[in-house]
Amino acid sequence: MELLKKKNINKEKTTENLKKSIYLFLVKYKSSAIYIFSGFLISRISVFGGISPFSLPYLLSQNKNILAVFTSLLGIISNKEINSYKYILINLFGLSLNSLLSYVFPDISENKRKGFCVFTSSMVFSFIFIMYEDYVVYDILLVIFESVLTFLSYFVIKKGVDGITKNTKKYYTLEESITTLVVMSVIIAGIGNVYLPFSISLKNVICITLVYMSIIGGNVGLTAQMATFMGIAAGIGTDYTGMYIATYAVNGVLASCFSKYGKIAAILGFTLGNVVMNLASGDEMFSVVNYLEILISSGIYIIIPDIFFKKIFLSLYEKKGEYEKANTIKEIAIIKLDRLSYAFKKLSDTISTTVIRNGKTNLNNISNLCDAVGDKVCKKCALRFYCWQKDYDLTVDALSKAIKHIEKHGEAKISDFPEYFRKKCTKPEEILNSLTTLYEIYRLNYVWQKKLKESTKVYRDQFIELSEIVASLKDEINNNPYFDKELSLDVASKLEKEGYSVKNAVVIKDSNEKMQVELLMHPCQNKEKCYEVICEKISEVLDAPFYKASGKCSYKECKLVYKECAKYAIDYAVKTHTKTDSEKSGDNYSVNTLDNTGKYIAICDGSGSGKEAYQYSYKTLKLLEEFMKTGFSRTASVKLINSSLICNSDNEFFSTVDLGIVDFKTGELETIKKGACPTYIKHSNGEYEVIRNDSLPLGVVRNENSTVKKTRLYKDDIVVMATDGICDSLRKEDWIIDALKAIKSDDIECIADTILKIALCTDNKNKDDMTIIVSKLKLL
Repeated sequence: MELLKKKNINKEKTTENLKKSIYLFLVKYKSSAIYIFSGFLISRISVFGGISPFSLPYLLSQNKNILAVFTSLLGIISNKEINSYKYILINLFGLSLNSLLSYVFPDISENKRKGFCVFTSSMVFSFIFIMYEDYVVYDILLVIFESVLTFLSYFVIKKGVDGITKNTKKYYTLEESITTLVVMSVIIAGIGNVYLPFSISLKNVICITLVYMSIIGGNVGLTAQMATFMGIAAGIGTDYTGMYIATYAVNGVLASCFSKYGKIAAILGFTLGNVVMNLASGDEMFSVVNYLEILISSGIYIIIPDIFFKKIFLSLYEKKGEYEKANTIKEIAIIKLDRLSYAFKKLSDTISTTVIRNGKTNLNNISNLCDAVGDKVCKKCALRFYCWQKDYDLTVDALSKAIKHIEKHGEAKISDFPEYFRKKCTKPEEILNSLTTLYEIYRLNYVWQKKLKESTKVYRDQFIELSEIVASLKDEINNNPYFDKELSLDVASKLEKEGYSVKNAVVIKDSNEKMQVELLMHPCQNKEKCYEVICEKISEVLDAPFYKASGKCSYKECKLVYKECAKYAIDYAVKTHTKTDSEKSGDNYSVNTLDNTGKYIAICDGSGSGKEAYQYSYKTLKLLEEFMKTGFSRTASVKLINSSLICNSDNEFFSTVDLGIVDFKTGELETIKKGACPTYIKHSNGEYEVIRNDSLPLGVVRNENSTVKKTRLYKDDIVVMATDGICDSLRKEDWIIDALKAIKSDDIECIADTILKIALCTDNKNKDDMTIIVSKLKLL
């Protein structure tokens, strides 16, 4: 019994190992089998009365499979409608010529070499064969046409073969989708007129089944493409190719439209389309698609589970859905930003209307103040009728003169009233005290009303600026293709061809058209080598240098981010000096990278020196950094900071801002100055340039527009930015230019140190805080 059990166990193991071996064999040689089988079918095709233009392009496009060459020759022999000797010689000569040229001229690109072989082989042997016949001009034109068609077929077939042989491929560019369908159509057309019992065309059954399979994604457009190409495949070699194409296209579209109700509905849709096209043809004896063929294909469609279709077709639909989802999110974001911009604009209009409606302040209305005094003091006086009704103008005139004394000297006396008022009034002291008190109250109200109006205007301006910022952000999203669908497909497809299993690939462009590639992949074992190869392939596809910015691989998946390399970079040197007897410098500076698109240098000089000036310039600089990181434009950032500083009415400080942004892609320098000193540029060609701006510092006035000046920099150009402690240390304007001319070294540390020493050596006793930043543009 034990021996019998061991035998059974060994038998089961042997069977299991055999199954595994067969599976591994099929996986390993699947592509070769497809090449061999496809070669036979493609070589059987004949068009335009005996032309067979696809066999040699196919053989040169595949990976030198000897069996594929053999089956292709068998396919040529099996087609009695073509000259077998001619096409066998064309194929053998083309393959031999390609091998010879690859050995003699290894530097010639593959496409050029193989394209030349295809065209030359077809042209030479076609002319040789017609020379032994009674040829006419038509035959010569046909030879030229066949050679050109064969040449063009090579490039189409080369692109489409990978889509047929690599069933793991998930990413198809538009070009790859079309070429794959073309090759698929050519292969199916190679089946020829093979009929099953009851006049059932094998070619029609396969074509209808493939149309059904393409319906699984629910995309009418792609199903229509598949149906059209299947119509071409079924119609090649017949006299009714146009009718085949029209019938399959109509049937496929109707089937796809009905597919949301299930498989049966899709079949009914296809059948309905066939009925309509048969009636439209007007020939009861002729039918492009037999109803028995539809029945057999429908049975296959129902029996085979959806998961099988999904493995073949759905990956393309899934990616298409992702792209459509991204576009939808983009559109929603644009609409919401547009509404937000409009809301801020309406809010600013409301505040503006409120300010206008409030009118002038009551301080200028003297009669109101006088009436208030009369109501408070003279209400029960016996002479009220004479003073406030009969002699109203004289009373108001008398009080007005006293008010002028209060306004001028801070107080008034009884003697400041006119004599006629002093003789008539019985309560002059009470009126004077009440007048002084009420005037002070009115004056304070006036001050606060004025401050409130100023603050309201500032807030209104901020809402207007926010509205403009949101609107510009909306335009930026709308006008710049942040997510590039076509490039994403190109990158994913290229990496798949190199053997990498890509889960997702996204190419993102920023507002400066700088690209970033984000990859999600199944892990491999090469790691560092993979990183380099992937970077090389991305650079090939996108035609720009890239580097691995971040990401790593785990045993589950790889998340990698590649960014476009910058063309330029900057080196910089900073030198500072704090004012004598000051605990803190009022100067602050910042040098930061703008998301790999460039670098900005900012210097803030707070008014005065010491701890408070330092805190003020530091906060200004931090605000600027945060706005720049958030993505606000340079001018919008400066405007918002200015409004914020003006709102701080308790602070009498202000801050100058000197902002310079260098674009690493173009080498362009953008400068924005708010009360800052000039920027000095020493060009590498020996020329000098000064950038000025006469705007006031931040926190001084509202609504002052910031002017952006752009200057083109080149390799080894030197830029000097400094605070007024440096620039005003000598009594000569632009003395820094003279210093740059005198300094023979181009070392930025040396230049910064020398200029600071010159500024410190002056006899100016009131030396301010000093900061100088010298930067130099370099080519990567």
